[in-house]
Amino acid sequence: ATDLDAHTITFTPVRLVWKLISQRRLGIGLSYQQNNTRLLGNSRFKQIASAGKSDLEARFLERRARISHIVEFNGQVLTSKLEEDYIFFRARLFFQKGDGNEFFPQFQIGYNYNIMFKK
Repeated sequence: ATDLDAHTITFTPVRLVWKLISQRRLGIGLSYQQNNTRLLGNSRFKQIASAGKSDLEARFLERRARISHIVEFNGQVLTSKLEEDYIFFRARLFFQKGDGNEFFPQFQIGYNYNIMFKK
């Protein structure tokens, strides 16, 4: 077996957030984020947009392979009057522009409770 490592760094030059409902007890928001991911100093790998649509033998880098997008929907409902705990829902869609086959969704449902330590 061959051990191969790859290291990347991701920059987020664009993030837009729109709060549809911004009340104390209920919150709903929509956001968009663009990511620019760079492969760091490893000549064994190259960034491609899609194995089906990319020339795997070429040595040039595909600029569109570095750019990815995230569309996110957030919702939360407070469950206490002190705003310490809430139930939340998050749905994200990750995709690359120009290739409808390169995407994946992510869903989260959770309960957040802040523990407060008193002196």
